[in-house]
Parts: sequence; structure tokens; C-alpha cells
Amino acid sequence: MRGITETCENVERAVQRFALGGFINYFGLQRFGTTEVSTMAVGKALLKSDWTAAVELIMRPRDGDNEVLAKCRKIWAETKDAEKALRPIGRRHCIEADLLQGLLKSHEKDPFGAIQRIARNSRMIYVHSYQSYLWNLAVSYRIKTFGRKPVVGDLVIKPGTSDSAKRQKKGPESAEEVVSLTENCLDQFSIYDVVLPLPGFDVKFPDTPVTQFILDQMTIDGIDLREKHKVKSVNAGLFPPVAACQVGSQVEHSHCRDYSLSGSYRNIATKPSNFSWEIKKFDNPEQDLLLSDLDVLNKRQLPPISESGMCVTVAMRNCLQEL
Repeated sequence: MRGITETCENVERAVQRFALGGFINYFGLQRFGTTEVSTMAVGKALLKSDWTAAVELIMRPRDGDNEVLAKCRKIWAETKDAEKALRPIGRRHCIEADLLQGLLKSHEKDPFGAIQRIARNSRMIYVHSYQSYLWNLAVSYRIKTFGRKPVVGDLVIKPGTSDSAKRQKKGPESAEEVVSLTENCLDQFSIYDVVLPLPGFDVKFPDTPVTQFILDQMTIDGIDLREKHKVKSVNAGLFPPVAACQVGSQVEHSHCRDYSLSGSYRNIATKPSNFSWEIKKFDNPEQDLLLSDLDVLNKRQLPPISESGMCVTVAMRNCLQEL
């Protein structure tokens, strides 16, 4: 961790608190994207069946694009012509190319069908991002409301549940993998045992105000992840007749698996184990402070560290505790 401006004494105290108390187990920024258009925003549009909004968000111009994508997005923004917007991309394979190919084939009259041409793994990144966004909001509310101690109604993984099932369990039994804490068992668990659900149709919610907070947030967004998703498209031809029924001018497709999230569980806090650290001072901000595995194999030596250096860094080594 470079670029530290605090004194070494303050840094030492902060790292000690981190080692002893751990941290709130938020999803990081990489889960939501680092451009002006977040993956969460696209996921929200998909879960609301707002296919046109999802298309526009994916194709919206943004800073940091390479020259090809910047030109592609600019053409789409100005013309809404999929064929013209595809020309700069050529034969390259990317989300934008898949989407534009879909719009081209459907003559831009079926944004849902066009979106379905994007690889499923890429589409699931969007909806899982919204799910993670809800979880981050919920854990902030949980910690602010009840602090860092278990309370009655919190959820914990049922003792004896296998590690692989703790967060990835799917199927009709997943809601039974957790139990609610009662007064009689509070002293048997710590904050590091408490989990919150990533909202879905197959998870249990805590018996605390956190559940209402999650439901209120979903209501504001016009989404309910507790229900299996019902996809609405303007083109029935993309689906077999048994999968759809006419609803007004649209077609409703019940229980589309792509956008139905079963949910899972995630510990609200964690802490490192086998954790060690070292505070170093140096003068050159680009100086190597740790050896890579390749450096070790090549028997490379680090340059000497200046104890009077103006730059401060903390070199940390740890293994996150498996809960």
C-alpha cells in the first residue's frame, strides 16, 4: 500500500486494528465497473425488463474507451444505426459487437433479442452487480443499526454445512442452510459468523429490520428479486409458443432463468489470518519493495531501503480467514 501520508505510528495503529478487527466484507469497485456507466445500472435495467434502457446504457459513450469503441459508441449515439456503428469494430468480438449484431438482425425492433446475443456470462455480470449493490447497502445499514455484535434475528450458516455450500448453495434447500439467532445462542457466535443474503428467490432473509430495508430499496428500484423473473419482449418469434403468452402488445416469458437469481449468503465481516506487515520508507515512488515469485527464482535482490525516505508504504501478507 503506497502513497501513505500519515506518520509511521498512526499507520502502525491502523494496521493493528485491521489485523485484530478485520473489515466489513463489501463487494469492491471491480464488481460495479470503473466508468461513468456502472454495470449495476445496466443490471437494474435488465431486471426491470427495460431493454431499450439497457441497450442505451451499454452503448453510451464514456471516457477511457479505446479509439475503436469510442467511434462505435459515438456513431450509435448520433445515428442509432447498428450497421454504421458496427463498421469501426470490424471482426472484433466484444459485448458491443454482439449487441449491435443483434440489433442489426432484428432491425432494432427487438432490444431484448439483441441483448440475448451477448454471452450469458457477460449478461450475468450485470445482474449480479445489482444484487451485490443491494448487499452492500444492506450491510452498511446492518452495521450502522446494530454495530459489530450478533443480534437476535441475524442469520448464521447452520453448523455442519460444508464450506462449498456456504455461499454457492443453489436449489430448494438453500434457505435451510442458515438459521436465525435467538437469545439462547447469541453467545455462541461472533460478528464473523453472521451472514446476509444476496437477495434471490431461494434464500432466507434475517428476522431484523435489515429485511425491510432491502425490500424498501427494491421497491424504490421497481425490482423484486424474491420472484422468478418474468421477461417481456416485443417479439414472440424468439421463443417457442409454449414459453410465452400474449399480454397486450407484449409477450410475457415466465421464469426466464437468465435473470432469475436464486441468491446466496455472504459473511458481513471477515478478518485476515497469518497476517504480517512491515512499514518501509523509500525515496523513489517506483522502487520495487517486494520480490515476485519470478524474482525469487532468479535470485534477484531488492535494492536497499532508505530509513530516512520521504515515502511510506505498508507491505502486507495475509490469507483471508475461511468462515
